[in-house]
Amino acid sequence: MRKALEVSRPSRPSSLITSVMSARDVSIRTGVNLRRRPSPSTARNGRIRTARSSWRRTFSSMKKYCQVICIIAHTQMCLLPLHQKKAHLMEIQVNGGTVAKKLDWARERLEQQIPANQVFGQDEMIDVIGVTKSKGYKGVTRHWHTKKLPGKTHQGLSKVACIRSWHPAHVAFPVPHAGQKGYNHHTEINKKICKFSQGYLIKDGKLIKNNASTDYDLSDKRINLLGVFVHYGEVTNDFVMLKGCVVGTKK
Repeated sequence: MRKALEVSRPSRPSSLITSVMSARDVSIRTGVNLRRRPSPSTARNGRIRTARSSWRRTFSSMKKYCQVICIIAHTQMCLLPLHQKKAHLMEIQVNGGTVAKKLDWARERLEQQIPANQVFGQDEMIDVIGVTKSKGYKGVTRHWHTKKLPGKTHQGLSKVACIRSWHPAHVAFPVPHAGQKGYNHHTEINKKICKFSQGYLIKDGKLIKNNASTDYDLSDKRINLLGVFVHYGEVTNDFVMLKGCVVGTKK
């Protein structure tokens, strides 16, 4: 058996058996002339120049014809202590000044980090957009807070007593039904900004955590609680303190 293996072994590895073809043969067989093929760097530079020229044409047409300028912003999930990796996207309209000034402002901040204190100001009233906490599938009493029927009601008391007339022969839309409670898109208006503060930073080789103290505090204070925030952890980045509550889960 060992001898048969030795006989069947080729004298030269198949990976070393190569054929030499000239540029003329390649051009005849494939239709591509290797001598005239541009280098990868040249092709890449050409694509970059073409993209830049198309961007200039697009921006000039936007200054000429557009009336509303919007930017698409996303969050930096890598800075948060959460398991979520997908960033939140939001389209934000740019206000103030002419269309050309708004477009120039947006172009200067493309792929740049925009802090909250550059957009909002101290003691300013803002609106909070979010998704409320989900409560699951609930009955009509829990869902719409209808009045419960008397205790001896036949076939249950957590129901709607009257579901309107016999005809039309279907239940109308305004009649309360059981269904999903919570997980709704809400906008809460007039939330006052109480404080802008920086996260932990290193200054002169020391870690500074004094980010929650005011001018009247004699000691250093940090924004983190003694047992950190529920479902989030420790706040180490820049934060905004609002007056009141916001929608959504604790994270």
